[in-house]
Amino acid sequence: IINIIKKRGGVSSMKVNNQVASMPMGFFDADNKMNKLPCRLTHFTRVNFEKYERGFSFLKKIDKLYKELTPEAYQRQLDRANKKPLLKIPDTAFSTVTINRNFRTALHRDAGDFSEGFGNLTVIERGKYQGGYTMFPQFGIAVDVRNNDYLAMDVHQWHSNTEIYETEEDKKYNESIPKAYKDNIEVGTIGIDKLYTRLTFVCY
Repeated sequence: IINIIKKRGGVSSMKVNNQVASMPMGFFDADNKMNKLPCRLTHFTRVNFEKYERGFSFLKKIDKLYKELTPEAYQRQLDRANKKPLLKIPDTAFSTVTINRNFRTALHRDAGDFSEGFGNLTVIERGKYQGGYTMFPQFGIAVDVRNNDYLAMDVHQWHSNTEIYETEEDKKYNESIPKAYKDNIEVGTIGIDKLYTRLTFVCY
């Protein structure tokens, strides 16, 4: 994160992050700061609505696991979501899904989502890589969430990811598989130059 220095001196409250391959799907929360926008569909959802709908069965499976493993948190979140059913993903307790590709998150606590709910993490991967453990350092816990795993977690606790990297054996394998995505390495997006793919879906 970079702080912006104002022309007339002083440090702006605006910060600039490294560019990462991250995208929200579903609904944005209301913007009460700059543009005063209401809750609304994200840009990706609006322009790819049929693709969004085709993913409902996948999101319903995550929702089912959430309900089975943490029923009390699930019910609180479902009750809140049902207050505005037009702003939730159908047949789930979720309003939003954040999708990240090869993104190592810094230590943070989530904000702006339902404070009494959980984050629901699953991973789809292609190729070989190491690391990317989801860490809760204050508890001494790290979870290696891999392909098709599911993790229900309190995202309002401090959490982060360990480094994602390739061994020489991983690199050799990844060079042997055809590329399955479009990229533009010159834009400087972190992780987009890698041949492996670690897609994380965080539903909340």
